[in-house]
Amino acid sequence: MINILKSFKYKHLLTLNMFVNKTKVVTLTIVQNYCKELSQRPKREDFIPYNMKNEFIKDHKPMFKNWTVCDETSDVKTKVAKLMKDGKVYRIYFGTKEGVVIMSELHITDKATYNDLAIFFEGKLELN
Repeated sequence: MINILKSFKYKHLLTLNMFVNKTKVVTLTIVQNYCKELSQRPKREDFIPYNMKNEFIKDHKPMFKNWTVCDETSDVKTKVAKLMKDGKVYRIYFGTKEGVVIMSELHITDKATYNDLAIFFEGKLELN
């Protein structure tokens, strides 16, 4: 997914609608591949340098910028990704009973996919 976005020089995660509307020349195959990627669940290592076994990944560059491990809600078993943006705190919980859960102070989304991330952050989630 990141390769598709970077090939068109996009710097943020886009919904399928945003992608098609902003991209001047796009093939059906590219749209289908992007749609397939958007339907996947996000992985912890896309945000912070820890895999799903909570092992630190050395020299890892996450897919998204400015996310850190949340010290307040993380423990040895669970690493939670945290983003501070415009005075708001966002957290992403991985491997929960409800899948990936995205939270802000006002909103929550469970069973999240990359498309849900793009909608939740209104196309403003920065790529690395």
